[in-house]
Amino acid sequence: MFRVAAGALRSLAAGSLALQRQAAAAPQAAAGLLQLIGSSSSQDVQQSAAAFSKRAFAGPAAKQQAAAMPAAFEQLLPLLASSSRDAQKKAADTLYDLAYNDPAFTRQIASMPGAVEQLVQLLVSSSQDVQVAAAGALRNLAAGNMARKPRIAAMPQTVEPLVQLLASSSQAVQEAAAGALANLAAGNLARRRQVAAVPGAVEQLVQLLGSSSQAVQMEAARTLQNLAHGSAAFKQQIASMPGAVEQLLQLLGSSSQDVQAAAARALCVLAIHIPALQQQIAARPKALEQLVQLLASSSQDVQQAAAGTLRNLAYKNLTLQQQIAAMPTAVEQLVQLLASSSQEVQAAAAAALSTLSYKNLTLQRQIAAVPTAVEQLVQLLASSSQGVQAAAATALFNLALGSTVKWQIAAVPTAMEQLVQLLASSSQDVQEAAASALSQLALTSMDTTRQIAAVPNAVEQLVQLLASSSHDVQKAAAGVLRILAGCKLLHQIVVVPTAVEQLLPLLASSCQEVQKAATDVLFNLASINRALQQQIAAVAQAVEQLVQLLASSSKDVQIAAAWTLYALGQGNKDVTRRIRAMPEVWDLLE
Repeated sequence: MFRVAAGALRSLAAGSLALQRQAAAAPQAAAGLLQLIGSSSSQDVQQSAAAFSKRAFAGPAAKQQAAAMPAAFEQLLPLLASSSRDAQKKAADTLYDLAYNDPAFTRQIASMPGAVEQLVQLLVSSSQDVQVAAAGALRNLAAGNMARKPRIAAMPQTVEPLVQLLASSSQAVQEAAAGALANLAAGNLARRRQVAAVPGAVEQLVQLLGSSSQAVQMEAARTLQNLAHGSAAFKQQIASMPGAVEQLLQLLGSSSQDVQAAAARALCVLAIHIPALQQQIAARPKALEQLVQLLASSSQDVQQAAAGTLRNLAYKNLTLQQQIAAMPTAVEQLVQLLASSSQEVQAAAAAALSTLSYKNLTLQRQIAAVPTAVEQLVQLLASSSQGVQAAAATALFNLALGSTVKWQIAAVPTAMEQLVQLLASSSQDVQEAAASALSQLALTSMDTTRQIAAVPNAVEQLVQLLASSSHDVQKAAAGVLRILAGCKLLHQIVVVPTAVEQLLPLLASSCQEVQKAATDVLFNLASINRALQQQIAAVAQAVEQLVQLLASSSKDVQIAAAWTLYALGQGNKDVTRRIRAMPEVWDLLE
């Protein structure tokens, strides 16, 4: 009976595409054949079953059929332990196909007892074809799922054999192994350490950047990117390898856009927040020119990666800000990318422009002078992507640090309204960026300040943000309210229920910047209106909190608290008597 079933499977596997589809459309028949041979120890039967499974479960339609008969593809597991290398390869290939970009199948395969373990064992097979199939299947099983990665990496003989396979004489094996390591290293510092700790791992990956195979180059660059993420030590370890940075820069000129994107992403991660590595990358001949050229790529992945790398190179580095902005078409190309059909590209371009303009009046003006630059950024505030919204609002904030650009932004129709709307975002990054931009625009003129306050729910939203769990959001919201109060727009603030009460808890914040921002708002409120002086002083613990701030380790907080107590004393005799007995207040006021 086994031989008859094997013959049927062999005929189906070798038959026409139409016959294979017809068989796949009858899942119970295929399941019956696979289940029939599942317990056979015959290599001939196992090879036939593996060949059929490879064909029967290929393609989206067949995968849907397979989902309806899990018992059938579970028969693949015994084939992984077959004495036939061909059966092992085809069974692993089938699991690779089923798991590719399919979270449901990936979960189902990983949950089958012994599936992952069997694949791990095949990494040390004497057959390179089997190694490729097993590493590829593990690569797909490790993709995306954060819970499954540690389970795979924790198995004995997983990471070390994968690193050893990087030195294989087969480029297909190198590609599959590097891809598996890249996915295992993604998103977890402990696993990155585990991979990087294997002797020769980083060196082998750097060597693979010089492979004649573009697929190997891409996977090696992707693995280095994931290893470098979030760890200054790993970044420096990679960058210190002879030829590492140079090889990545050479790959920017690859004829493969996938390789270009992978290399740019690796450079992007290496450059994050490490000035020495920023300089090391930018100092290489033609490095900046190549990245600027990639902004005009026909690939959105390449555009995004290039813009991200330029952003990280320029981060808090005045010299590189100027060098990048001086590149012909660099700023113009970034502005053009704001209109991309890809939200990822829009966010990357806006973030790059934001970084270039940071605390640099000349570059703020240069960017704002590009036709439609400011208008494009304002339009992006209405994006459906919170990442784009945050990047655009932050760019507007940095541009608005320049006095002349403030006016240009404020003159764009709907700019204020869009920023106020973002105060109600579910993203704290968006809330902070929008409030920060409003705080700068509020300094443009009294008319602009009134314009902000007049937007429906603007002040209410700002008061609500005082209760945010984010210190950055609290500080930004208090900053806007401080300006509104300083411009005598008191009625918009005090008519909001609990406005004063919301400010007082911030005096006890663990963040000194929040303490100062809240104290500044109270000072501005108390400096203008006697009724408010009395209202603030009457709130329980208000004066006590301010007195405590006189002992802050921050001189700025001490001075702000002293002036606020002085302002409160103008309308409250009890406060006046109290601060007269406190010489430290008068010392701070001098």
